[in-house]
Amino acid sequence: MAQPWMKIELPTPDKVEVFQMSELLHIESDCVLGKLVRIWGWFNEHSTDGVEPISVLKILNNLVGVDYFCDAMAEVGWLIINKKTIRIPNFEIHNGKGAKQRAMAARRQEKYRDKQVLQLGHNDNVTLDESLDKSRLDNTRIDKSYSPVMDAIDAEDTNLDLFTTYQGEQL
Repeated sequence: MAQPWMKIELPTPDKVEVFQMSELLHIESDCVLGKLVRIWGWFNEHSTDGVEPISVLKILNNLVGVDYFCDAMAEVGWLIINKKTIRIPNFEIHNGKGAKQRAMAARRQEKYRDKQVLQLGHNDNVTLDESLDKSRLDNTRIDKSYSPVMDAIDAEDTNLDLFTTYQGEQL
């Protein structure tokens, strides 16, 4: 069975919100990112819509081992805390089955486009057969009597003067 997974954008470690949370909580930004992954992973596994009862707030703070971590998330806009519920904004965009399907479709499309770029000028459906190329060469007739040098010597233009420029001036 496939392991559960979630989408994390590569620029997330460098987002201003991560550094703001680091300052608020007095912990390193890499620790903040790891704890965010834990929180988002919990929501990904336990929530269908990104909305949970307020009682989950204590569970999440205990999960990451930092008091007021969820409050710092709320301070930067990554968690909305109401009187009765907590909510991850834009949950449906980043989490859940729909987000995973979009991410997988985007990955498949990217691979397909990369393959198309690599095949530019090539067609895998064409069978290359060396015997076809040899038969073409065998049927090609080369006129051995033709020589561009001999044509130039035999030319009837006897007014060729190597010391005259193309405008007729003497050098």
